[in-house]
Amino acid sequence: MKTLSIIASAHTDPGKVRQVNEDSVFTFVRPAKNGDALGLLLVADGIGGHKAGDIASKLAANTIFESLSWFLEKDQTEDTRPINASPELDNNNFIEKRLRRAVEAANGKIFDYAQNNPEKAGNMGTTITAALIWKHSMVIAHVGDSRGYLFRNGILHQLTEDHSFVGQLIRRGQLPYDAYYEHPRRNVITRALGQFPDVQIDLRTDILQAGDKLLLCSDGLWEMIRDNQLTEFLNRSDDLQTIANEMIQEAIANGGPDNISLVLGHVTPKHTHDT
Repeated sequence: MKTLSIIASAHTDPGKVRQVNEDSVFTFVRPAKNGDALGLLLVADGIGGHKAGDIASKLAANTIFESLSWFLEKDQTEDTRPINASPELDNNNFIEKRLRRAVEAANGKIFDYAQNNPEKAGNMGTTITAALIWKHSMVIAHVGDSRGYLFRNGILHQLTEDHSFVGQLIRRGQLPYDAYYEHPRRNVITRALGQFPDVQIDLRTDILQAGDKLLLCSDGLWEMIRDNQLTEFLNRSDDLQTIANEMIQEAIANGGPDNISLVLGHVTPKHTHDT
């Protein structure tokens, strides 16, 4: 397998209607010269209104990174001995466990904040879609109705399942697919970080290939731009800044009623000059 490298880019815009941006985006990618592909990409869409959602999404992003920083911020030469010394150890299982613990820590941090600050908290919580990448593996942890996509060989694959009232009914065949974009209760989510002491987290592992693009986004993006158009933008360019700008402008042109957030990643072969 070719050694991989990854670049990432995070973008957020308040949109045309909201005064406060309650979304948080975050990326951390280990420089290619320091070793194999290693990085964290995430989008969090805060709920609870005004400052509460803003605080919840920031707490999620900060706590997840802090929980994983010991792993993310090291050179390959510092990789912990048990991992290097045990080829039979399942790398996917290792990063799944680490990411799950980080998201559980974020859930606890937000829940505790809400308990201790009832006057600020309201119905405080946040979605989370976080991707932890190591070598050829990517694990996505997901709660809520933000989304994670993999774009490979010109085809867009949705990797996450919306935890929403409408999403449940669509999966049961009780509503048509277009209800994602048109139903009056489409923004009612059934799962979020910070609303209960424990949270159910969806975890999914995929093997990455050179050329893959990753898109994590809040519903402020995917509700405004259908999948076929997202595919067009991802097909059109390899420049992440260009893709992000075009997507945000399109979401705004289509109404921009919500905060618009996205994180993009591009997986490439690692070249000798990267070392």
